[in-house]
Formats: sequence, structure tokens, C-alpha cells
Amino acid sequence: MNSTLNKWDVGSQQIEVNDEDLDISFRVLIQYPAEPSQLLKIGPYTMDMSENAEIIPEKFPLVLLSHGNGGSHFIYHTITTYIVKNGYIVAMVEHYGNNRNDNHLENSAENLVNRPRHIKLTIDKLLSANCFGKNIDDSKSLSLVIPWEDIPL
Repeated sequence: MNSTLNKWDVGSQQIEVNDEDLDISFRVLIQYPAEPSQLLKIGPYTMDMSENAEIIPEKFPLVLLSHGNGGSHFIYHTITTYIVKNGYIVAMVEHYGNNRNDNHLENSAENLVNRPRHIKLTIDKLLSANCFGKNIDDSKSLSLVIPWEDIPL
């Protein structure tokens, strides 16, 4: 750990978030400040983070990332790793029915309703005591990063 940029190493966990009303679940990759990092291969991606590492016992702001239409929650891992190394927890949602493996909801009204719902359910789960709740600094605003292609014009 150093005192300038990239202060923290990166840990990661993959969780399932359940939507009981719609009877679906979706994956969320969470990256967070931890010690130490190592190279982790997930599919075609090699990431500088330790799987299931212990989180640094401090509070960090939360950033949520919503991938593009038919995309992957992994494609922004370089950016999210940088964000985590600088003191944030990042959650990357893989949207049910609108991702690289399953895109059956593309261009549907259901998808426009579901995607924000996924974000809310993810925040609720992360703030719960048995997840990352004790490590999220909820006094700072939650950030949401949405790729340009997801913004309706």
C-alpha cells in the first residue's frame, strides 16, 4: 500500500442477487480494497485482483456500473480496478436478459424497467449487514456509471 494514487490492492467476490418478484437472479461482480492482489483469470479476462479476499476494515464509497446493451459486466474491469485501487467499492451488474450470454430482453419495455430495478436490488443487497453494509460509506453519494449507449436519445 502506498500513500498516493493506487493506494489499495483489489479483492473480488461474485454474488447472486435475487429478484423474488420476477423470480430471476443475476450476477454481480464486486471489487473492493483488499490486500494483496494477484492475477485472476475469469473467462477471457485477466484481472489484477484476489478472489474472495478480506476487505480492508474501513468504509469506502460505492460505485455501481451498468454495462451496455448486450454487454458484459467484465469489460470495464481496467477502469473499475483503478477506481478500487483509489478507495472505492465497485459493483458491476450483469443484467438479466440483456447481456452477452442472454440478450432476449434487448429493445423491450421489460428491459427498460428491469435494468434500474437490478441496480436498486444490488444496492439493497450490498447495504445489508451480511454483505458489504459495514464497509460502505453511505454518507457519500452512491455513483452510477452508465455507458453512453445505454442513454436513450
